[in-house]
Order: sequence, then structure tokens, then C-alpha cells
Amino acid sequence: MDKTVKNGVLVYNLTGEIEAKAGKDLNSQIKADLGAVAENTLLNFNGVTYMNSAGLRELIDIVKFCSKSNYKIKISNLPEDIREMFEFTNLTRVFAIYDTEQQALAAY
Repeated sequence: MDKTVKNGVLVYNLTGEIEAKAGKDLNSQIKADLGAVAENTLLNFNGVTYMNSAGLRELIDIVKFCSKSNYKIKISNLPEDIREMFEFTNLTRVFAIYDTEQQALAAY
């Protein structure tokens, strides 16, 4: 995972698998960065190959943290199988999901 700031938004370019450990690491990193680096964040899933329920649980914790702290979080570039997981669990109602990073950044 690498991170950059674009237009005042902290963008995480996620790669590989998001499971329990990677999800916890991402959760900790976002909680440390938000407020200190930026108040809005974007999770770009372009390089993600797999995500399980433990990773999804960490994302739910992140969105709860953002909501309580008045930070905004968006998601872009979900692979089709992971998008289906979000749709199946109705998390498309919880997360602001965009097809591309550019669309998500323009929505801030």
C-alpha cells in the first residue's frame, strides 16, 4: 500500500490481499493519518486481488471511525468480485463507491 495526497484527499493505493492482518494495518494507518495528514480519504482498490470477511470487517470499522470523526471516505476501482461482496452485504449503501479514482476525487 502506498499513499499520496491529491487535491487535499489522502489516497491509499491498495494492493494484494485484504485479510485480517492487512485490514488491521490499513485501519491503524488510516486512524493515524486522518486529521494529521488530511480529513478526507480515498481507498483505491485497483491493485487488490482478494478480500475476505475479516478485511471487510476492518473496512466497516474504518467507515465508523470516519463517520464519528466527521471525516469522509470513498472507495474506487473495486474489482468485480469484491464489488459483488459489497452489493451482497448491502455495503454499497454504507460506502461511497466510484468506478474510477478521478470520479471519486471529483465528488469531494
